[in-house]
Order: sequence, then structure tokens, then C-alpha cells
Amino acid sequence: MWLRRIISIIGKGSTGIMKGVIIATSLVIAFSVFFEVFFRYVFSRPIWGAEEVDISAMLWLWFIAFAYATYRRFHVGSTFPIRKRLAQRIFSIFSPCFCLIVTLISCYFAYQYCAFSIAQNLTNPVLGFPMIYVNVAVLIGLAMVAIYFIRDILTRVSVLRHPGKEAQQ
Repeated sequence: MWLRRIISIIGKGSTGIMKGVIIATSLVIAFSVFFEVFFRYVFSRPIWGAEEVDISAMLWLWFIAFAYATYRRFHVGSTFPIRKRLAQRIFSIFSPCFCLIVTLISCYFAYQYCAFSIAQNLTNPVLGFPMIYVNVAVLIGLAMVAIYFIRDILTRVSVLRHPGKEAQQ
């Protein structure tokens, strides 16, 4: 199916970028916290704006890591205590569908907030950089999560339609 191929290409192409963002933001957070603590308690001089850098990096880390976890299928799932295999397969479609609906609603609000950030020219009050650089992390992460939930739905529907392919998925 063409949609599954597109999602597969997006997933394979974005994993390196996601890993890079996760590593980079983790390092920024670690060094920022270390230097903030060091300067605050050794020199009694806190670093101006360190908390803003931490929070900005954390938002990128959280949402890109959320997308990566969903890509790897490490996200929260659900199981149903049903004995019949066909009924299990049918109910297994509901979990990613529900997650997709919640993610799409969240994407809508993240988009609205990004548009608001641009329209109002919101800037960080301490460091002065445009807040869209931080807010777009939420939208990008949630959009990627939605793509991976669509992939999961397509995979589960395929297993439902072709039970013999279950081991290959």
C-alpha cells in the first residue's frame, strides 16, 4: 500500500534526525544544569537564562523522544483479556485509533499555539529569542507521533485481513 511505504520512508529517514536531536538536547540539558549548579554554588553567580535554555531543550527532548518511542513501538499500549484470537485482533485496532484521535486533537491545538506565537511575535522574556523555536517542537513531535499511529493502525488492519502475515509484522 502506498501510504505504508510513505510512512516507512518518513520513519526510516527521520530516525537519525530524531536520535541526533535527542542526544543534542540531552547534552545541552546536562551541561546547562552542571554549569548552572557550578556557577551558582561555587562562584555564587547564577548563569542568566540557564533555566530558559533547559526548558527549551527539554520540550524538544520530550516531544522528539515521544515520537521516537512511538516509531519504535515503545509507547503505552493496551491489551484486552479476550480469548478469541480474531476478537483480540479487532480490539487491538482501537488502542492506536484512540491514541491517533487524541494526538490529532493535540496537533490542532499545537498548530493554533504556533500560529499564535508567530502572529503575536512571542519572544522569551529573558533571552529574547522567538518562542516559535520552542513551540514548534510540540507540533513536530505530535505530527510524527500521528504518522506512526497511522502506521500502527494500518499494520493491525493488515494483520486482521491477512492473519498469516502476523509474524512478519
